[in-house]
Amino acid sequence: MAIATRMKLLGDRPRPSPVNLQLAATFTGLSNQAATTIGAFTRNMGRLGHWTGSAGIRNIVLVDAGWGITSGSGLETNQPSNDQQFTRALERTGGGRTRFLYDGGVDNKIAHSGDTIFSDALDPSIYITPRTQFWTRLERINLISTDKLNGIDRVGLDDDGCRTNGASQLMSSGVINTAGTTGGPTYWPTMLLAIPDRPIAAVGFRTDSIGNGQNDTNSATAGGHLQRAFNNVAGIAVPWHRQTVGGTTMSNCLTAVSPKCMALWQYLTDIFFHLGTNDLAGGSSLAALQSRFVDMAATAHSITGPYGYRLRVHATSIIPRGTFSAGDNVIRNAFNDWLASGASGYCDKYHDVNAAAGDFTTYGADQIHPAATNYLNMASVVSNNFIPYLNPLHEARLAA
Repeated sequence: MAIATRMKLLGDRPRPSPVNLQLAATFTGLSNQAATTIGAFTRNMGRLGHWTGSAGIRNIVLVDAGWGITSGSGLETNQPSNDQQFTRALERTGGGRTRFLYDGGVDNKIAHSGDTIFSDALDPSIYITPRTQFWTRLERINLISTDKLNGIDRVGLDDDGCRTNGASQLMSSGVINTAGTTGGPTYWPTMLLAIPDRPIAAVGFRTDSIGNGQNDTNSATAGGHLQRAFNNVAGIAVPWHRQTVGGTTMSNCLTAVSPKCMALWQYLTDIFFHLGTNDLAGGSSLAALQSRFVDMAATAHSITGPYGYRLRVHATSIIPRGTFSAGDNVIRNAFNDWLASGASGYCDKYHDVNAAAGDFTTYGADQIHPAATNYLNMASVVSNNFIPYLNPLHEARLAA
């Protein structure tokens, strides 16, 4: 698609120059798997690729977390219980490296269990151009054999990592030398924030195993319908952040039990919910599903994002599954219809992916999680629907 056409799709409304930090790159997200015991190799090294969107970025801030979300429930968990000492670097195409500093110039930062830590902003002279790949490098250091590390169950872009007793490779370039080491865990930055040089959308996902991409190819180019969608909306990568894990219920994502997850939403323009299948399978009523959605969406509508407006709330369908009874499907259809009607003002955009998800008999043995082709079709619905929302001022409203 030509640049002029893309810009037309973004809208003709004048946009002020951004002044606030926001999510500014792809492949960021919360840890979502059981913590890994260090063992004999007490230095954890990693490298992960990211893409900028349709804007160049400056004043880059890297966010990490000594917590995550729990597989099987989606609840926040302050795991691991030990401290983790983070050192971080930025690697640019061509090999330029810059170390992230903390607290006014310290070259490392300890994340205590439950902490969210932010680096200092990199000097504004460090600029990454639009639609450009770059990498973040990680070392967690000064560990002991009984310590644990949090990690993510997704395969990212140019994923690379190990545990080792070898020398630091933080300021190296290219792939990590993993000779004589043991694997993982894979860890992603919680967020990559920056000030873009033009207004852009920034998307978060709060989802269950379907949104996490179970039964899809676990790769940088796949990973579920939302990751697939936001890697390419009208030829543009949209910065995205995962809060995704199998077994998540809406009841475990409510405001009262998700303070740290929701604190990160201020750096977004849009939040996507793909939730409800596990609540419904557990016997929840239509009224319960609606009440839980309103709780999450009302909080999103109360948060002022980087452009001075509230978050835009999106929802995708509860799709069919083989384990639903006839009564479950009555509730499922009624809930989807309610979302499509605007959810009493709490859903800004409903993405009907039911037809794209296909027949659950094609999913595989569990008849719950779509196959790769189904995920691709679902992603196409979401990415096409999102085109107007590439403009972060589209349907902009003040926070409630």
